[in-house]
Amino acid sequence: MSAILEFERQQRDAKLAEVRRLAAHAPEGPGGMAHEAVAHVARLRAYIAQGRVRALEAGSHPHKPCGEPRYPGSN
Repeated sequence: MSAILEFERQQRDAKLAEVRRLAAHAPEGPGGMAHEAVAHVARLRAYIAQGRVRALEAGSHPHKPCGEPRYPGSN
């Protein structure tokens, strides 16, 4: 399980790095809307990756549907 968790963390970190890269190179002018769309999709992918990491840290499988996920510290 720790290998899967480490892999998911690497994926999350890569997606967060992509979001930062896209935010740093935002073009101005007519191409700005297309860039915003790409950046938005990258942010969504990073959010999903973070959810997988949190699910693994909580002890559930990230790709298996379950009830409401429980995270450490939440009741």
